[in-house]
Amino acid sequence: MDFQQLLSNESFITLLFVVLFYCIVYLFKLIKQDSLEKMGISINNLLIMYKTEKLNDFIENVGSKYSRFWKIFFTVGIIVSIYLSLVGIYYFHTNLIDYLFKKEGGSPVQLIVPGLTIGLESLPYLAIAFFVTLIPHEFFHGFAASSENIRIKSSGLFYFILFFGGFIEPDEEELEKSRLLPKIRVFSAGSYANFLTFILISVILTMVITPIGVYIRDVHEDYPAYGKLLKGDIIIGLNGTRVKNFEELDKFMSKTKPNETLIVKIIRNGNELEVSLKLAENPYNKSRGIMGVLLSDYYENMFLFRTLYWIWIITQSVAIINMMPIMFLDGGQIILAIFKKILKDDKAEKAYFLISAYLFIVLVINIILSFEKWGIKAIWAP
Repeated sequence: MDFQQLLSNESFITLLFVVLFYCIVYLFKLIKQDSLEKMGISINNLLIMYKTEKLNDFIENVGSKYSRFWKIFFTVGIIVSIYLSLVGIYYFHTNLIDYLFKKEGGSPVQLIVPGLTIGLESLPYLAIAFFVTLIPHEFFHGFAASSENIRIKSSGLFYFILFFGGFIEPDEEELEKSRLLPKIRVFSAGSYANFLTFILISVILTMVITPIGVYIRDVHEDYPAYGKLLKGDIIIGLNGTRVKNFEELDKFMSKTKPNETLIVKIIRNGNELEVSLKLAENPYNKSRGIMGVLLSDYYENMFLFRTLYWIWIITQSVAIINMMPIMFLDGGQIILAIFKKILKDDKAEKAYFLISAYLFIVLVINIILSFEKWGIKAIWAP
């Protein structure tokens, strides 16, 4: 690989960005450490944190002023959190079984890392999605804590290698002394916020954003479409039949036969064209024809769709995974609080560790098998 190819490699660009970023950060630390500390910025190895108390009054006022409403609201959140936890446990176990015992089984489970597991072109949409996921998540934690008269110490943001995050820091002693129900309300509040956001985005995607064609993401060699259809073409018709989405296209293609001639109406560079193809035999169904293209729905406002799509992905992922009984996650804190209520401290810690370790291993194996089957970029990015 020459230098020019290296510069076009997304993994190399990402690594270069991380190295340069940390070099600049540590240079600032050397010459402006006092200024950084006054601003509330701390740098410990690769962890960069920003803490502030400026939001404390706002969070505590909103939480305490409407405490009765929040307690009812976040009690519903407990029910939702139980549902999310069960969904996560069920999904990762059944997905693992599919990977191990079904030839074509298993859905992708992967960390979202720009430049590694997804392309850098998705970075702007991801930034918006993380912001929309993070803000309600942390504010709901703060409102829940304040409604239970638990003091907020600080709030802030953190950055670790390629991962951003945020936090609302309640007084740990006051939280620890709280009864079980208030604790669970506080711990479940963040995922509850993400679940509500996910529902809202699902409604918008279903009712407001509608596809107007089928986008060609890639064209496979040794198939009829190769050299005739191009990546970026938008299919809007097949043999005179209007096609608005992938479902309509797939339904039409299910009735085609190998060696049948297909007239594909496309939009290419803003112009409508018709391309004639002689279909090949579908390797998965020999009685059915195939063009040899990788497809997804196309929307008139792709920026809006991609933004909503990534919010949809991130909010549901955080809502579910965060509620699983795994150490350091909110679901783990809930199960630990329950164990401490019904078991002695040493037995509670041991039970918490065993369940947490088991579920963490299940999650990691899902990721490993996903990488083995789908490669490093298993997640579909529109």
